[in-house]
Amino acid sequence: MSLLVRDLTLSHPGQPPILRGAALDLRPGDRLAILGGNGAGKTTLGRALAGLIAPMQGQILWNDRAWYEHRRAERAGMVQFVGQQPWLQLSGRAFTVREEIAFGPENLCLPRSEIARRTDEAMELLGLTHLARRNCRHLSGGETQRLVLAGALAMHPQLLVLDEPMIDLDLQTRETLAGHLNNLPWQMAVVFLDVAAQPWMRGLVRDQLEIRDGGLQPPQPDPAPPEIPVPPVPDHDLDGPAIRLNGLSFGYKDAPPLFRDVTLDIPKGSVTAVLGPNGAGKSSLLRLLSGLERPTAGRIDIAGYDPVRANPKALAAHIGVTFQASDRHFVQARVVDEVALALRYQGIAAAKARFRAGQVLAWMGMADLAKAHPLDLHAGARRMVALAGAVAHGPDVLMLDESQRGLDAAHLARLEALIGFLAARGAAVLIVTHDQDFATRVASHRLMLGDGGMQLAPATGVLPPA
Repeated sequence: MSLLVRDLTLSHPGQPPILRGAALDLRPGDRLAILGGNGAGKTTLGRALAGLIAPMQGQILWNDRAWYEHRRAERAGMVQFVGQQPWLQLSGRAFTVREEIAFGPENLCLPRSEIARRTDEAMELLGLTHLARRNCRHLSGGETQRLVLAGALAMHPQLLVLDEPMIDLDLQTRETLAGHLNNLPWQMAVVFLDVAAQPWMRGLVRDQLEIRDGGLQPPQPDPAPPEIPVPPVPDHDLDGPAIRLNGLSFGYKDAPPLFRDVTLDIPKGSVTAVLGPNGAGKSSLLRLLSGLERPTAGRIDIAGYDPVRANPKALAAHIGVTFQASDRHFVQARVVDEVALALRYQGIAAAKARFRAGQVLAWMGMADLAKAHPLDLHAGARRMVALAGAVAHGPDVLMLDESQRGLDAAHLARLEALIGFLAARGAAVLIVTHDQDFATRVASHRLMLGDGGMQLAPATGVLPPA
């Protein structure tokens, strides 16, 4: 296997080039990390290396043949690309985890015994054996990430391109997966795409390049984050808890209960890191607090409302939420209108709502994107648009599900500043995260989930593995 890139130029449709004149040589056994900020072109380059998009200019040669000369079926057996949104890579033709992993090898027309062997190996490698019969649509974000990785590894590709592969995985799973990736067959080349060098890359990645100034260059230290002004957020009353759970129990059909008889209070003005392994119920907790799921027993009080019985419009005036796949919830054709949507929902006039949305976008350094379509933006910018929409109306409770994932240093600095400012003004902020460093920097409390319970404690010292 050899992949040669010569004079490569890439761009998004109708936009100037994001990569110009790039050159790259990949050989069997290479472990290369390609780093770059949000919008630098990492994902676009990864998709080009996998033969999923054609370059504007230049050549990508696989074993001295241009990519387009290889049939699509050939390419599937040679290279696998795992993107940032794994739920979009599910086949849609399989109901269970086992069937999904077997889908690729089946399409290579392999013998049944070989398909079964590869499927079993991949499930064991990614810790999915106990979920073999689970419906793919009933998995957590981290479990879906592992499922798509397992499906890619079951294809036994010669080149594996992984776009932020650890982003939805808990610490233990990251360490386990990094060890397994380090033990892949020596002839398999792996390209990792990420915003910055990550701790799990140590001992795994042998070479690093950075997309900078439109080219592939040796990495440099991150610049100091910019000074962040005070955001336009209101003050909040600090009396009483922001969230109260009283005897809360919840679980999904045909699965063990996630929560059993949980009682606790989350104070106003706090930043609570919601921690726990994949599948512990972190995202489910946010859905319960938002009124999107109903408890099987017990009661929830959030910002003075029972989310099950409250008028949705009244509840929405007091909470803001971004889910893991927040960009799937965009419904407006312009960024400024998407950010203004919660304000319009509260009956604020269009002009006033857009003005307020413009203020929030300006604070986030995104004023020049106000008239862009949200889905035309890179992943980091889409995440920040979702965040802007969640805070524009000044919620009493802000809930963020992995909102820091995939953000470069500049965007992350703004997110952390916003969380701090909101808490200082009395809002309660819940952050679901597997990023222990991020949680340590911003959290005043930690909420550990697991074994059907929750434990709330001040976030003093080093946080436990999440």
